[in-house]
Amino acid sequence: MENRRDRWGRRQPRRNPSQRKFQRPKGIIDGADFINSMHAR
Repeated sequence: MENRRDRWGRRQPRRNPSQRKFQRPKGIIDGADFINSMHAR
C-alpha cells in the first residue's frame, strides 16, 4: 500500500507526519486543496 495511486494516477507517498499537508479526508476533495496539492509537489 506504499505506492497506492490516487484517483488522478499520482503515486501517494507513505504517510509521514511531515507530509500531513498532502493528506485529505477521503471523499472530501476541495478545489483549492486539489490545486495546492498539485503545486506543492
